[in-house]
Amino acid sequence: MNDDELYDLIIPPGVSKSIIEDVLRNFDVDIVEREMRIVYAVGEQDDVIRNVLAFRGSKELLLEVEEFIKQSLIDKIDNMGAGRHNHNNDDDSDESVR
Repeated sequence: MNDDELYDLIIPPGVSKSIIEDVLRNFDVDIVEREMRIVYAVGEQDDVIRNVLAFRGSKELLLEVEEFIKQSLIDKIDNMGAGRHNHNNDDDSDESVR
């Protein structure tokens, strides 16, 4: 595939190292570093150039990677919440509802 057919998918803040590793293990993409203008406040002149990480691959493949990242983050959030809700209640019934 030539460089004209390659796209970059910026890895958003909050994506864990383990998810990045899963993407690299499961998809034929490269991880690259690229410069990107970051604006910290809308309408202000405080934009700066930062190096960010991105996955590089075909458009079709990166759409799959994007969906994989979304689902991985949803699963991680769901698992974090599941531990919080039931840690004091071993019984499945909730007598306070009756």
